[in-house]
Amino acid sequence: AGDADGHFAAPRGTAVGITIADCVPVFMAHATGAVAVLHSGWRGTAARIIERGIAAFVANGLRAGDVRVHLGPAICGTCYEVSADVATQLLGLPQSASRAVDLRGLIADHARAAGVRQITTSPLCTKCDNARFFSHRAGDAGRQGAVILASR
Repeated sequence: AGDADGHFAAPRGTAVGITIADCVPVFMAHATGAVAVLHSGWRGTAARIIERGIAAFVANGLRAGDVRVHLGPAICGTCYEVSADVATQLLGLPQSASRAVDLRGLIADHARAAGVRQITTSPLCTKCDNARFFSHRAGDAGRQGAVILASR
């Protein structure tokens, strides 16, 4: 999707990175050294960017079940309130009111459905821990960098 972004690199020793604030940095790695990092906000999550990331590994001859995924610091499911329209797009069910949504939980569900077995999730929230992270929801204009490199 045009509103989703990320990078994949198969050669060992290649670093890839993105910038994020409250959105989810999705780190992906395979024992061969192939890596990816995705920026998954509500649009990327609704567009299932995680499935596109997994497809990049599969297109390079790697099994989805052998890909490791880590969902980094992002706004938590308690702090991330979205409109009914956005919630409907994310959850696939009509919503009548705004509500809190756990993007990392949705991304983990999508990854499991696509065959990924090794998924970890950071407990850190960019808004709850605003002294440590930039959070647009907390009024910050800055961003964090997310980089992954497979070096061995």
